[in-house]
Amino acid sequence: MENLNWLIKNSQKDIPRPKVVFCARGNYGGYYLHPFENEVMPGEGRYYDGEKGLIIIFENNKQTDGEIASTLAHEFRHHLQWLNNIKQKVYYDWPLENNGKSHKQNILDYFLKNPIEMDALLFENRMAPSDYSLEWEDWVRQKISKGMR
Repeated sequence: MENLNWLIKNSQKDIPRPKVVFCARGNYGGYYLHPFENEVMPGEGRYYDGEKGLIIIFENNKQTDGEIASTLAHEFRHHLQWLNNIKQKVYYDWPLENNGKSHKQNILDYFLKNPIEMDALLFENRMAPSDYSLEWEDWVRQKISKGMR
């Protein structure tokens, strides 16, 4: 996966690297688990040590290598946030498509109400952008430029 050169060149080479686990289950890109002392079983019946944190990537037939790299960049940013003590005060679930709002409005609500996620999206787009992450950032920028109406 050529889209991971940013990870090798990352200026913070001395930080503990989280383990990356690929799981078949899941309906979105992935998630980050900050370092913890116990083991966790994210999907396929195998336990993983959480000492350095875990990035769980959901594999599905629709994702390209570029989208997987983009998700990895986004979740790696959450790892950097955790290591730098930038923690979320309020958690927002990934927007459900059946909540009466359009997909675009769900994306806007998610990133505009959630600075930690917005920061991770911007990092993702700097390091390993995908078509969808670039579109999401564009939607947010358009909304901000229109005065958040």
